[in-house]
Amino acid sequence: MKNIRLKIWKWIRPFLKGFSLTSVAFVFQACYGAPESYYQLETVEISGTVTSKNTGQPIPGIKVEPAYWASFLTDENGDFHYYSTQDDQETLRFSDIDSTKNGSYLPLDTTFNTMNMTKVRLNISLQETSPR
Repeated sequence: MKNIRLKIWKWIRPFLKGFSLTSVAFVFQACYGAPESYYQLETVEISGTVTSKNTGQPIPGIKVEPAYWASFLTDENGDFHYYSTQDDQETLRFSDIDSTKNGSYLPLDTTFNTMNMTKVRLNISLQETSPR
């Protein structure tokens, strides 16, 4: 009987060596499925207007940089619009890239929560740099 156990153990042992945590996770997911939230990334519509803090007028051509996304520019009315996924913390950086057209503005970083939201509207006011 002991001899049979050793033969079985020699046959099973190589398979058990390759059985890692990843294999356990794969088998668990295959049997029970992934959590619902794993498949459902809720989207959030983020929009807003960038204006001058001094004049209140919209500023076209301001660079909007979401973290982990490609940057884009505000339109001729100072508006921006994009979609993101719900997150505890969304960060945007607003910076002036064409100071000759609209004047020169200081960059601004803003952070906000988008969890459990479907739409977020931001009103951003940029401070003009002082002339030298």
